[in-house]
Amino acid sequence: MSFKRGIGRFARGRRGTTAMMFAGALLGILPAVGFVVDYGMYLNHKTKVQSALDFASIAAAKYVSQNLAATDAEIETVANNLFKAEIAGAGYMDMQDVKVDRMGMRLNLHVEGEMPTTIMQLTSVDSMSLYTEAEVVYGIPTKAEIALVLDTSTSMTITDPGQSESRISSLRTAARDMVDTLMVDVDSSIDVKMGIVPFSNRVNVGMGNEGKNWLSVPEDVTFGQEDCHIPQSWYEANCEESTHACDDDGVDGGCFTWICDPIEEQNAEPVCTDNIREFTWYGCVQPRSETYHLIDGDYATEQIPGFLSERDRECASPMLKVVSDPSRVKRLISSMEVRSETYIPSGLIWGYRTLTPEPPFPTDKGVREFMSEGGIKTIVLMSDGANTLSPDTDGVISDDDISNANPNTKAVCQMIKDAGVEIYVVAYNVADTATTELLEECASSTTRFFTADTTDALQGAFEAIAKQIGRDISLAG
Repeated sequence: MSFKRGIGRFARGRRGTTAMMFAGALLGILPAVGFVVDYGMYLNHKTKVQSALDFASIAAAKYVSQNLAATDAEIETVANNLFKAEIAGAGYMDMQDVKVDRMGMRLNLHVEGEMPTTIMQLTSVDSMSLYTEAEVVYGIPTKAEIALVLDTSTSMTITDPGQSESRISSLRTAARDMVDTLMVDVDSSIDVKMGIVPFSNRVNVGMGNEGKNWLSVPEDVTFGQEDCHIPQSWYEANCEESTHACDDDGVDGGCFTWICDPIEEQNAEPVCTDNIREFTWYGCVQPRSETYHLIDGDYATEQIPGFLSERDRECASPMLKVVSDPSRVKRLISSMEVRSETYIPSGLIWGYRTLTPEPPFPTDKGVREFMSEGGIKTIVLMSDGANTLSPDTDGVISDDDISNANPNTKAVCQMIKDAGVEIYVVAYNVADTATTELLEECASSTTRFFTADTTDALQGAFEAIAKQIGRDISLAG
């Protein structure tokens, strides 16, 4: 082989290798190039969608301000007509109809959609989401009804590291300050009422409601019981003490047990006494059965069952229906005590029941009628942790079955929002991601959801909520 021929073959080999190297490099940078190209298109489309939705929200707000009795369907028609006109000819986008949530004197508009990609399809990314939200206030309410739904379960006894007071003390301060902001400092011409629903596993409706036609309180139960047990002194003399971790409503604690010889323990002589056990009603109520648990109504068909207990420590402090007396509201907040474990739907459904014209605590107007007259109805939910209990199908709260707790929470939150009640949520020192997501989903919008992990942050969240509500009800000054 001649020298020139060898050089020619080498050159051709180099060209083939270079082509393959270039192709490989191109495949490597193609996703980045595709992202830049498609993301630029996405930003352009997203801007157009946001602008169109903003114009649609203004049109919807103007329509509602002139037609306070407008239905949701009518408002959505106005919003969609303008939105579709604005995005016409704006490039290919697959957009769904605009949805409108009416909460007090606010409209929250949101629309689902997507933009097909071009180059990024080569990397199996076929589309990019164009989900967009817009919110607008269309008037100043002439009246407001607000229910504070406050978690007072055992975990609220915790004093977190670096904090000078317990969670429940921080909550009392934050809630009282909110009452001052929304009831004392507000323009006196605005009718503002507030109610309090402390909750743990159950809610306390107050013993004064015994005999009401929506409530079924069982007769007291008294029975004798022989209590036989091996004396403590025997365990101390014959066994070794063993400690292990345990918790109450997520609060870590130390529990102990005795390690004994099983045969000796079996042969130990017990001491027996006759005890009288008395179960009575202290105001606590159970959920109704599965069919009626998460609704407000049909009390003639199925009453709310009272819960009997041996002592007045089985559920939260008594609740208070919405009233116009701030001193009365603050007194109840100051007296809230910490009890038992957590079932969030109990608090939410009772908070909702304080805002409707149905028994047990009827208000003068239904939610929609109240809104049509320029009013707002709001729930402020505060919880510091996950559901730890849930009811069985018959309504009885179980000690270990929490499988229905989160679905029930989602269901009651959606029912309340669908009715037109606005929900604010504060997640206080919630470490569990699933619980945080559950609480955020419960809120009426992302701007209605707050997290806090210190006393100052909790009080700051309540202050922010009070300001948001307060702007709507004409704070003095």
